[in-house]
Amino acid sequence: MQVKLAEKTDLYVDEFTYELFANYTKSSYNRIADDLSYSATQYYEALVEDASEFIELINNEFDGISIDYPAEAYAHHFIEDQRQ
Repeated sequence: MQVKLAEKTDLYVDEFTYELFANYTKSSYNRIADDLSYSATQYYEALVEDASEFIELINNEFDGISIDYPAEAYAHHFIEDQRQ
């Protein structure tokens, strides 16, 4: 499976919801994070899966907060934060 990375224009997420995601338990990513046998693409796909779950949770559980950003943007921001 080929992964299409988000374009630069697709990467914006607001700081408030990104902070929530950064502190959200990322079950798919955490399952493989310490195993160096996975590829960068697999780490990215796990983050996208976690971000999709996070977006769904926020949209279903919190009135007044909706997320209009793609899961890929959250994954990219998380990766960038980990590089710093």
